Amino acid sequence: MSDLTDFFPAASSGGSLISYDPLTLNRTAVPSTNLMIKTATTGGQVPTGTTFWSYYETYSDGVGDYVQLPETTSVYQTIVDVTNTGKGGKLLNIISPVLYSANTFTFKITIDGTETFIFVDMTDNSFSRLILGGLIDGKPTTTTYGPSTSYQSGAYLNVTTNQYNYNGFYYSGTQWFMIPTSPAKVNHIEFKDSCKIEMIYTGSLINNWSTVDRRGGAMIIQN
Repeated sequence: MSDLTDFFPAASSGGSLISYDPLTLNRTAVPSTNLMIKTATTGGQVPTGTTFWSYYETYSDGVGDYVQLPETTSVYQTIVDVTNTGKGGKLLNIISPVLYSANTFTFKITIDGTETFIFVDMTDNSFSRLILGGLIDGKPTTTTYGPSTSYQSGAYLNVTTNQYNYNGFYYSGTQWFMIPTSPAKVNHIEFKDSCKIEMIYTGSLINNWSTVDRRGGAMIIQN
């Protein structure tokens, strides 16, 4: 006899925050100057500098990573390739390099052997990073920048007249966001065995602020 939960599934306390399908991840396009990560001594850093990336890596105990991507490429560039068989982990977010109108871009996300492709044509000159996964709305007003663990609605708030939509990645304009340091309350992916993140693009990547504009990353926590 089938288990009763086949007919009456238990209610989920997590809502739509946890998923196994990369297509369900939140999508946001954010200028590098409007994306922040909490740091221990200086409050917060944005991805136009190297400190952002060193903290981004250590937040996930060195499993999440970033890659200095080549200016042009004809093959997929691997950002992370994690295998934790039988235990799995969590994919919190993926950050593209800075993109603009000369670029098309594809995320290739392989979760437990299943490949998902997300293609974006950057039709406007936004100089933005594409973010997959949950973000925290706003910029803290104090220098302490408390733990980035909460999530608020309205992640796609546009404070701009240029409300671009790149295949569901909504341009955030002057809205600030923070990279979360905990998956508990943000949209993320659970994987059972393995997670591999790759990127490919057409057109040349730019150095609008500095060479770190060509960095892409993925934050993963192993169980």
